[in-house]
Amino acid sequence: YVIAARPRRGKSVLCAQAARAAAGAGYRVLAFTLEMPPAQVVGRLLLAEGRVDRWSLRSSKQGESLQRIAWAAGQLQPLPLWFDSRESPTIAQITATARRMKGTHGLDLVVVDYLQRCAVDRKADRWVAVGDLVRGLKSLARQLDVPVICAAQLNRQAEHDKPNLGQLREAGDIEQEADVVGFLHPHDMGTTPEKVMELDYPPVDLWLEKNRHGPSAIVGLSLERRFTRFVERAEEKA
Repeated sequence: YVIAARPRRGKSVLCAQAARAAAGAGYRVLAFTLEMPPAQVVGRLLLAEGRVDRWSLRSSKQGESLQRIAWAAGQLQPLPLWFDSRESPTIAQITATARRMKGTHGLDLVVVDYLQRCAVDRKADRWVAVGDLVRGLKSLARQLDVPVICAAQLNRQAEHDKPNLGQLREAGDIEQEADVVGFLHPHDMGTTPEKVMELDYPPVDLWLEKNRHGPSAIVGLSLERRFTRFVERAEEKA
């Protein structure tokens, strides 16, 4: 499963949220957080879980916020969610870690955030190297019989246009190997990343363009910025 977007569109937030939701349902999750250190990801999860406005930690309401974070920590601590702290693991390292986890604790889901930060052979052509990486992740999913959710970056052509499969960076093998490709982009494609940062609940679409398991679809979301999480868009509930 590939979640693709331009930078600052919420790929890491959605990946972390998916990992937490799966772990909360009892599934054993291994997350490779290449985009940021695990401690930072956990910090975001605590804010989202406790519904704590990150800016309140610097205000007079800090005491109440800390209490909510302590409560959130108690909710997250027992979850079967493990993080790998390597900044740029190779596909061999990802595979070895997942196999070891499968053998010791069991494994139901692998999350990789994000594809283009994985280490590849620098001597090889970039397209070939990324293709080998994508095929390695697909092989991992099949061999261990677990889904793999992987974030990927779109090229600059997708900044102001509705994304398509051809705009995936090093697109060919990603498009071919992925069972599902979802694009995370503003509901209004004229919304810049800077404008998104100004809105409290910027509307975002998760557009499933490729889906081998079902039809294409658009999921309406809102990025609840102060809690660093996505929620179902209000207009979609009507």
